[in-house]
Amino acid sequence: MMLGIITVMMFTAAIAEVNTGSCKDMLQGYLTGQLSSALGAYQVEALKREFNSFADVMKNSMKMFKDQIDNDMKAVKG
Repeated sequence: MMLGIITVMMFTAAIAEVNTGSCKDMLQGYLTGQLSSALGAYQVEALKREFNSFADVMKNSMKMFKDQIDNDMKAVKG
């Protein structure tokens, strides 16, 4: 049983490393201008959209946090 769990964990880690490596290689190829395949360019555009979406969520979250802190400070002062 334990051997099976260890085997599955090693297999999962190997797959994750391969996926991360290919994503890293693809992004590095794009940034250095060496990416030529249409699929690779599409994947990079998808990564850009995901990053922009994440950045927007973080900006909104930080704005809400700042507003809450400002409101709390006003309540403490007055």
